[in-house]
Amino acid sequence: MRLFEGAFEAGDDEAAREWCGQIGERYPESWSGPFCALTMLAWGESVGGTATQAWELLGNAGIDAQHGMRPVFELQIARILAREGNADSARALLRGARARQPDNTELLQFEAAVFLALDQPDSASSRLRAFIDVSPATRQGVLSSRRFVELRE
Repeated sequence: MRLFEGAFEAGDDEAAREWCGQIGERYPESWSGPFCALTMLAWGESVGGTATQAWELLGNAGIDAQHGMRPVFELQIARILAREGNADSARALLRGARARQPDNTELLQFEAAVFLALDQPDSASSRLRAFIDVSPATRQGVLSSRRFVELRE
């Protein structure tokens, strides 16, 4: 997963896809394969997938709500929906993910990404500030992540 994240953050989508494929092959029952595949669909410049592809990927992965990652996956799909212009569907997923895990502070960074795709940078910034406040060690990584390049610009 570190190799995937490193390649992804460096903007090397080809290497990121390769590492993601390795994760999927080596750990087919893990949440990490669907996570990296959805990440590539949501942010990969050379991949840029559709919400339909993302839902199919999630369905084929066999990851259910008991894994606790479903809200994160849905927020990645919400970003894709927002990018496609389906703002209402993106907001519905955003609300649903938060309702299922109201105390999950990890969701804040994924919510921020959805708000960026919805062209709501103030809401995105407030979510990232809240995330960094509860997880100060993540500050540098979050601020330098390609997921939030729009805020830096």
